[in-house]
Parts: sequence; C-alpha cells; structure tokens
Amino acid sequence: MLPMPQKRATRTSSWHDDADVLVLSISLASRIPAKLFQVLKGRGYSQIVDVSKLSENLSSLCTPLIGIHSFTECDSVSAFTGKGKIHVSALKLAAGSKEWQETFALLGEDWSSKEELATKLEAFTCAWYGAKKSTSINEVRYNLFCAKKGNVESHQLPPCKATLQKHI
Repeated sequence: MLPMPQKRATRTSSWHDDADVLVLSISLASRIPAKLFQVLKGRGYSQIVDVSKLSENLSSLCTPLIGIHSFTECDSVSAFTGKGKIHVSALKLAAGSKEWQETFALLGEDWSSKEELATKLEAFTCAWYGAKKSTSINEVRYNLFCAKKGNVESHQLPPCKATLQKHI
C-alpha cells in the first residue's frame, strides 16, 4: 500500500466543456477540500470558472442542483417543449421555493417514496409552464391546447403525464 501524501492539493482544475461535469462540480464542491476551477470552452472562447466560488454563491441550490439538472436537461432525458436545454427558468423557480429545493434534493436519493416525489415534480412542471395552481400536467396540456383553439402542434405543449414519468 502506498503512503498517503503529507500535503493535499489546494487547487484543482477540470478541462471539460460538459454541463454535467460543471453541475456535479458545483454540487459537490463543498465536500472537496480544494479550490475547484473548470475551463469552459465555447465557440471561439475559453473561460475559467471558479467553481468553489460559484458553489458558495448558489449555496441553497447546491444540493438540489443535481436533481434539477437530471430532471430538466441532462443528456439522458428529453428536452421540455419551449424550454430548450438551458433551464435558468427552472433554477429560478426552484430558488424561490424551499419546497421545490427539498423535492429536487430527494430526486435520486430515496426511491421508496417515488409516488410522492412524482406528484411534487408534476406540480413543479405545471408551475414551470405557468400554471402555478395546477397539479395535473395533463390538465395544463389540455388547457394550453384549448387556449390556442387546437391550432398547436404536440411539440409545442408540455409533456403528458406518461412522458413526464420518464424524466423521474
């Protein structure tokens, strides 16, 4: 067995342009005893992000961030209609509610209460699509369809409940 080094790293950096890596880094930064940085690369630019500082600024959202990301935009789920893959609106909605933060913190943590979690996530999705008082995504979908007098394509509506379940 190799001896443990006497000194620990005080800084570490990651060269990923993947949002999944950034989300994991932000969410888990408080558990890593080093300053974290990530280089984000875009079309024609690179930017160094102080992940540790970002994590401190988003403190109340760090725990639910992985759940929000996996529900709304990670590579393994489909995009929500009209919301795209960058879901600042979902973050803002969750940031404004302790209940939503607790709901997303549970996503992936405890599978024993999946039915209750699914109900809460359905209510979140209703609120995200502007129906803050509704808890039925099928009802929201129907109401949007009626509001547009049927002149709407299915991809312009929120998902039905069966499709929403695939996000959970």
